[in-house]
Amino acid sequence: MVTVRQRKKQKSGSSASARSKKAEQKRIKRAPTMHGPAAIKDNWDPKKTVRENYKALGLIGDLSMRDSGGSEKTYSQPAIAKPKAGKSNKPSLISSGTATIERDEEGNIISIQENTVQQVQTAWGPAFDSDAEEEEEIEQDEDTQPKSAKAIEVISALEHAAQQATPVERFTSTREQDWLHQMVKKYDDDFDAMSRDRLINVWQKTPGEIRKAIKKAGGLEAVKQS
Repeated sequence: MVTVRQRKKQKSGSSASARSKKAEQKRIKRAPTMHGPAAIKDNWDPKKTVRENYKALGLIGDLSMRDSGGSEKTYSQPAIAKPKAGKSNKPSLISSGTATIERDEEGNIISIQENTVQQVQTAWGPAFDSDAEEEEEIEQDEDTQPKSAKAIEVISALEHAAQQATPVERFTSTREQDWLHQMVKKYDDDFDAMSRDRLINVWQKTPGEIRKAIKKAGGLEAVKQS
């Protein structure tokens, strides 16, 4: 027997699956909530990407040297001249540590010239001598780009917030206090043995982490008396 709710659903214009699809599309299109400092949240544009927002605010979204997604630099590829007939088969670009051999028509070696200057040709153009030059070039490009008034205001607010920030005080929980008490009671001040104990050290803490936790808890004597 068909219930009243099922009869109404059959008469409705859209099915439950269509309504759920529309709701899913709305959730997908909705921009995620921005979590961060107030200076960034107030100037955040949900219609822009993370990289575009950071660039507008004078910040760097990724510290990676090799950007991707349209922000990487494009270099024009130089034309490589083809060797002409009757000419020497000496390549135009030679890497250092190799030598050029010149031969006569009969194939006998006439001279050997060692190459000392590195000139490497890649599919994307001349290769960089080192990553330091590429990093220096990127830093120069960032310094030459003028920052907007909004970017200067955001950077000033972030620097002021960083100066006013205070370290968060760490508290030892009751369970951690019991765990440290068992460690100290069994091994005293042998932190290496504590880290190797699989039964008590269930979180696989390193000797340095255990030493730091005991220090925060008040020291060995305080942990023993707890």
